[in-house]
Amino acid sequence: MMTNFTLFFIPLIFIGLFHYGNSSHFRGAIFTWTPASVGNQIEISWRISWRRGTQYCDDTTIANQQLLSGEGTLSCTNGCSGGVSLRFRCTDFSVSEDWTTGVNTVTFDPSSNTIFVMSFTGGNWIGGLHIGSNGRWALPMSVDLTVRQDTGRANSSPVSSVTPIVRLQHGCNHTFTIPVNDPDGDMVRCRWAAGSSECSSVCNGFPNALLDEESCTLNYNAVYSTGLFAVALMIEDFGNQSSTTPLSMIPVQFLVEVFSNPGQCDAAPEFVYPTPEDGSCVGVSENETFTQTIVAQSTDGILGIDTVSPLGFLKSEVVQIDGDLFSVDLTWTPTTNQIGDNILCYTAESTTGQTSPQTCIRLAVGGEQAPPNIVPNSLEPQSGTEVLSDHSVYAMMFDNDVVRPTSPKFINIYDASNKMIVYSIDVSSSPDVLYPTNTRSVEFTTRNMSLQINRAYYILMDPGVAISTAPGSCELESPAIQDPSFWTFVISVGYCPCVIEVQRPNP
Repeated sequence: MMTNFTLFFIPLIFIGLFHYGNSSHFRGAIFTWTPASVGNQIEISWRISWRRGTQYCDDTTIANQQLLSGEGTLSCTNGCSGGVSLRFRCTDFSVSEDWTTGVNTVTFDPSSNTIFVMSFTGGNWIGGLHIGSNGRWALPMSVDLTVRQDTGRANSSPVSSVTPIVRLQHGCNHTFTIPVNDPDGDMVRCRWAAGSSECSSVCNGFPNALLDEESCTLNYNAVYSTGLFAVALMIEDFGNQSSTTPLSMIPVQFLVEVFSNPGQCDAAPEFVYPTPEDGSCVGVSENETFTQTIVAQSTDGILGIDTVSPLGFLKSEVVQIDGDLFSVDLTWTPTTNQIGDNILCYTAESTTGQTSPQTCIRLAVGGEQAPPNIVPNSLEPQSGTEVLSDHSVYAMMFDNDVVRPTSPKFINIYDASNKMIVYSIDVSSSPDVLYPTNTRSVEFTTRNMSLQINRAYYILMDPGVAISTAPGSCELESPAIQDPSFWTFVISVGYCPCVIEVQRPNP
């Protein structure tokens, strides 16, 4: 069976599992950069992961945003001098897998240089790797601050993210895409890292995996050895589709564990509503609290839900909410420094050791990146009004230009007396749903729906029934409508076309 999942890559790294315990401490990393506002300075961001025993982190560490010592330096190797110490603030940790991961951003001044290379090198990788066990690492990053002719400004590197470890069940066929975002809208390609300067001891560390460079997709048929593998990739951006000269390159290195489990490939935990789907883009306002419930489903129960999150996220304990459903609550108040795209990834592990596909979403903070919201007085029929039993046309208007979603999203009409769905329509595929251009409206028609006189109804909607096309947005989804009082209507008696006999009183 084919298992599909997506990996977002922002600055991040991985650590080893408890059953591979040893003193080796590096678990992976990623580095990105963007021009700063002063001269040739750049802002360098990274996510890096270590064995938790060497970089201790707990809920208090995360809440206090404590700066951990880290290890090593991202150093100039060509075209500049100096470097930056790789201290970081912990964002997430795993007790069972013994890892700590965190992020940091600093400003670096290369003096008058506009083209240069920096690299993070050292040792030791986690022990137990099939290739490169306890070996050395090398993660280079190239920078070119020359003003571009096509954009009139300096380039920025791509950005991306991934969970601390990608777990693949042995005997299953897996496909996972590494979605990357480029701030300049450039073409992005991924390739295997090559040579000692790009991957050191872990070159070709994931044999038998196939990489589609154009889509940044890895395909792996897990029929070979179980155990740990290091994946070393380079992400490059290009000015156009035909260009073969990259504008920049950044490293992405992480771990894959291929594990044995007697469960069927399709029996792994899965995320269900209201958890945002993989690849979703959610608008968040800076300095306002964002909350999200993540719900995982497994008949075997959920042991844990791991996250890789932006700085400042807080996560509750896992709670059982209903039978085979388990959840955690996430809260985050992004700061002005976090305006732009942020990546949140999560995975769930069952009590039997099976792992869900990784899910990652983009959190677009501030600026013009607001989700499309329904204009309340645009509802047709207006909420709370009476309509005839044969009413079939409904409409609403959004505050941004919107288009139809490409994945299934539903509008449901409920009977208020028993809270049961009486009509459901998939807006992604139904010809009865229209998205007229240049109107910001969505219209849908019901067919053969039975509505009862003097009975109340209400309409609820999945998140993403409309997708924003506003400039600068990342295909933001409309929020879910889950309030039964938002859009209600009552079926009226209306006109009665019947004959009424009136008797005159006797004289």
